[in-house]
Amino acid sequence: MVYTFAHDGGIPVRLMIWRAAIHDWARRPWLGGGLETFRYYPKGWRPGDAFYDRAHNLALDLGVSTGVLGVLGFAWAVAAFMVPTARQALRGRDAVLTALAVGPVAWLLQVQVEPSVIGTNFVLWAVLGCGYAVATSNHPVAVLRDGAM
Repeated sequence: MVYTFAHDGGIPVRLMIWRAAIHDWARRPWLGGGLETFRYYPKGWRPGDAFYDRAHNLALDLGVSTGVLGVLGFAWAVAAFMVPTARQALRGRDAVLTALAVGPVAWLLQVQVEPSVIGTNFVLWAVLGCGYAVATSNHPVAVLRDGAM
């Protein structure tokens, strides 16, 4: 996250890329342009120069690629896993479930500004799955948590 707020252009560069992503998303708002279709070439770009192929924001990247329907589908899937975990964490005041509920929130916040961690989304799904499994089953961790043993 160091480069996100770097003096040599972190925030202005992010804003420039986000504006371009919003512009691309607006062209095909409902279904998006397809996976890995975002490309932004800065003003004065010449062949051989670097360009941006990520929106540097997960929500915008999903929007450009999959549109409103994809963003809503992603949000629904994440919420379907997170809500039971969060409810059990609040109800039982369990440190493990709290970590499994808060971890995805931290990851989701970070990917709104740092594109290099978007490739770690398998961690998000693993933590969500573990949290859901522990929160909704009679798994030994859940049984111990409830004091049944």
